[in-house]
Amino acid sequence: MIAPQVSICLPLYNGERYLQECLDSVTGQTFGDVEIILIDDGSTDGTLDIAERFARLDSRVRLLRNTANLGLVGNWNRCLDVARGTWIKYVFQDDVLDPACIAALYEAAHGDALLVACERSFLFEDGTASATRDSYERHAKQIHALFAGGHLSAEALQRFAIEQFCVNPLGEPTSVMVHTRAFERFGRFNPDFVSLCDLEFWLRVGVNSGATVVPRSLASFRVHGAATSAINLAERLYRNTTLDPLLLLHEYLHAPHFAGVRSMAGRMGSPLAARFRNRKHWARATAEWARAASHGRSSQSNDLRQIARTYPALRTGHVEHMLWRASLRLRGRGAPVPESLLDTPSR
Repeated sequence: MIAPQVSICLPLYNGERYLQECLDSVTGQTFGDVEIILIDDGSTDGTLDIAERFARLDSRVRLLRNTANLGLVGNWNRCLDVARGTWIKYVFQDDVLDPACIAALYEAAHGDALLVACERSFLFEDGTASATRDSYERHAKQIHALFAGGHLSAEALQRFAIEQFCVNPLGEPTSVMVHTRAFERFGRFNPDFVSLCDLEFWLRVGVNSGATVVPRSLASFRVHGAATSAINLAERLYRNTTLDPLLLLHEYLHAPHFAGVRSMAGRMGSPLAARFRNRKHWARATAEWARAASHGRSSQSNDLRQIARTYPALRTGHVEHMLWRASLRLRGRGAPVPESLLDTPSR
């Protein structure tokens, strides 16, 4: 069997609400040389019924079911085990593609391109907070300005990674197409990340190879406004907003594929080591505060210890931490701080 040019991969989990609309947009692409892979990660709603119906009606659709729940990043990587295409196009189960999306991305890709991305619009659910809307729309404007030239060099993405820390330069996976060579050369998505898993991978590849960009909105990313319980939200916020950025800085400092970022930071005079040290201490201080406030019931300290087992540089020694706290007290009093204790603001 001849392999298709593009594998459209949909990792599924309890997505019945919008899956019909998503699959209609995927099967309606004007680019025909595709396979469509649906991998269900243990859905308990009507997701499988919808997926099975599409698989019966369209011979390009393959439906697979994981024997155990792999989680978000695990299922993304599972798609790579079964995809046969030269290009991988992820689509989230509640997003929508323009009919010409894959054709435009494929046409824009040149011979050695590894990443091709388009601009995207947003589908805001009722109840989405205005601050959330504003945040996404500001990001869309950033991307629009970034995409104007049609190509982002490796050097441009290195600078972006430093200056716009934790800002996604390409957008969500629904707006990006990846050549299989990228996974062969740079590895797969890192499951130790929770919210920055796509950003870290785009940068891991892009700061070495650059990225081709299409300045047209060809995908729609759905933004959910549903609230979660306060306890779950607090725990997720620590993992997403504290540990994920800390781990990203760790990769900037230590991972071989981010050597270009380290070199760029040196030329820019941006002290990555100080930023990392500052965030590391902040992560510990935040975990300690949460533990005390919850009388030992917070899981944040456990989250920090667990990830530090894999990344020893995330550990903070007692003496080092006390010196950092002393530097904060001196700053608060307006007193001069010894150079050995100085940290830059954590961005």
